[in-house]
Amino acid sequence: MEPMDVRRYVAPCGELCFSCIAFSEGPIAELARELAHRLEGFERLVATFGTFEPRIAQYAAFRQVLSYLAEGTCAGCREGGACMPACGVRACTAERGHDYCFQCPDFPCDHAGLHDAMRAHWLRANRRMGEIGPQAYWQEGRDRGHYAEE
Repeated sequence: MEPMDVRRYVAPCGELCFSCIAFSEGPIAELARELAHRLEGFERLVATFGTFEPRIAQYAAFRQVLSYLAEGTCAGCREGGACMPACGVRACTAERGHDYCFQCPDFPCDHAGLHDAMRAHWLRANRRMGEIGPQAYWQEGRDRGHYAEE
């Protein structure tokens, strides 16, 4: 993958859009679409399966979540999507002409507008990208679970 392609999967804050539940081109959306396809028609068997496996009774709720995951509602932060409405990172990096926060001479700053947990991730991610570069950062994190603790 060329360095410019990494920008599609790594947000300016260092979040890996690629593995987010909302990212339309990520593995979660792709796997959810595959699973939805594999389960086509199962609705008619829920009552039968539910007699010997009570958890199947929750199938309708599961399908709603699966449908959301399969939609992939976000094209990525750089494309205008953002899961965090108060986040100021995308606008700030664009205004300052940087791809990532670590590239800014003012990093770390208070322009991000992130809550404490996300701010801690932002600091770690950008410091790491500063050490190894965005391409290596992407390689390092692309197979890790998005929501796993660091």
